Amino acid sequence: MENRLFEFTMKLSKMDGNRPPANIEGAYVTCYAAAPDPLLAFRKGVASTRAMGYLFEDILGTVRELPLETWTAYLQRSWPDVSGHFPDQHSLTSMIPEQAVFFGPFSNFTLPAPVPVSNTDAALAEEPLIRHVSTDH
Repeated sequence: MENRLFEFTMKLSKMDGNRPPANIEGAYVTCYAAAPDPLLAFRKGVASTRAMGYLFEDILGTVRELPLETWTAYLQRSWPDVSGHFPDQHSLTSMIPEQAVFFGPFSNFTLPAPVPVSNTDAALAEEPLIRHVSTDH
């Protein structure tokens, strides 16, 4: 079966004690993987992020195939500010038979610091969410 190019976006969290900087809790990243089918492309993407110190949490949307002949137009439309980050059309064509995996820019996130809860906040949290809904117009 011939390899094709697939694209999908993942939500990742960092593994304890691994490579991402200490202040990074996770990331969103678009993965591009060459494989004969979407499931293998997905598995290769998850394995590659794991090797970089991330744990897969979720997939955002679906795994979709990108036609190779539209790669340059896709980059101009989807990543105009960072298109130089990606392989060009010629390089991509040579990467497909090798089942290459590569990524768009990582969008890292940190978790906010815990906020102390006051007694008033705690009391409000225990009240019913809906107190009264008027049907009068």
